Amino acid sequence: NFLLNHQSQIEESEVQIKTHFIHSKPFSTKHSKLSQVIENLMNNAVKFSNPNAPKKIVEISTYNDVDWFYIQIKDNGLGIPEDRHSEVFSMFKRFHQNVEGHGIGLYMVKKFVDKLNGEINFESSLENGTCFYVKLPFERQDRPLPKN
Repeated sequence: NFLLNHQSQIEESEVQIKTHFIHSKPFSTKHSKLSQVIENLMNNAVKFSNPNAPKKIVEISTYNDVDWFYIQIKDNGLGIPEDRHSEVFSMFKRFHQNVEGHGIGLYMVKKFVDKLNGEINFESSLENGTCFYVKLPFERQDRPLPKN
């Protein structure tokens, strides 16, 4: 959906999107939170592309093992300064003032991943890009789901 919803933004920023989807079992969730996680991480990867990079690339990969579904979103964009890594998932934190935003996107991503009983972490280097790793559990059929 991201590619369809943001076609003009992708074309305007001249970012090449690469996809790698490897699955042995389908992953589905009733929560719209998963699509919001992917949407936000992809949007940031495009928005914070490095204007000086010869080729602007964003890669999204998904794969799974028996218990977990993995999402990796990697870019060669502006990156996050190492001394600010601890602030990445804090509310109202922005690292590049020349790019439009409010500083709540990654805060919300972390909240959504937590709600889905998953994990998120990242690697980033200034001017070399960022890679976010999301790990979500499969809902097991033999385990009752919590009642909300």
